[in-house]
Amino acid sequence: MTELHIVDKDVDPLQLIVVHDDLKSRGVKSATIYKGNGCIWAHYGLVDAYYIFKNFELVDIQYD
Repeated sequence: MTELHIVDKDVDPLQLIVVHDDLKSRGVKSATIYKGNGCIWAHYGLVDAYYIFKNFELVDIQYD
């Protein structure tokens, strides 16, 4: 199971499910979640992943 540390409590719960499922499928054990401008930012290890949503649908994931 992936443990999420949610910093911003107003993250959309349905979007959070999508992010959690993706992180779990990648084998991520723990991630810190922030609400961004039109995205959800997940930080884990040395990776920053930006889950970009439009009209409540995941349209892209970008990595730093």
